[in-house]
Amino acid sequence: MGHALFDILDVPLLGQAEDAADEFAAYMMLLLGKDQAHRFILGAAYSYANYLRNPRVTVSLTAFADAHGAPMQRYYNLLCLAYGADRETFQDLVEKGYLPESRARSCRMEYNEADFAYKKLFAPSTDEDLAQKVLNKDWLPNANIRLFAGGEVATLPQTPPP
Repeated sequence: MGHALFDILDVPLLGQAEDAADEFAAYMMLLLGKDQAHRFILGAAYSYANYLRNPRVTVSLTAFADAHGAPMQRYYNLLCLAYGADRETFQDLVEKGYLPESRARSCRMEYNEADFAYKKLFAPSTDEDLAQKVLNKDWLPNANIRLFAGGEVATLPQTPPP
C-alpha cells in the first residue's frame, strides 16, 4: 500500500523505497488504536520469527545488495517504531527482550520522524471524515469465531472448559 500511495501522491523518497514502505505500514498499524495496534505490530513481527531463531547469522556479501533490508533489521525497525509511538502499550517489547534497551532509547525520536513525515506528506491529502470511519471499523473477525468446512460457524468459549 505504501508503494502505491508514494506513486499516486508523487511522494519523494530520500532512502530505500522498501524501508519507506515498511515504515509507512507500521505507522498505519499504529493509527488503529492501542488494542488493534499491539496485535497488528506483534503479528507483523511474527513474520520474522524464522529469521530470529538463530542469534548468529552468516550471509554472503550479496545478501546486502537486495533492495529490501535484512529481515532482522526490518523486525527491529518495526518494534522500535511501535515502542517510540507508545512506550506504555509496547513496554512488553523491551521487558521480554524483543527490543534491546540500547535500541529502545532512540525509538521515540524515530517515531517522531515518521510522524512528522506522515503529517507533512500524507495528512494534506487525507479525507479526515473517511479516515475516521476507516479507523473506527473493526476489520478483524472475533477471535473466538471459527469457520468450518461448508461455512458452518462456531463461537468458542472465552475460557476453556474444566
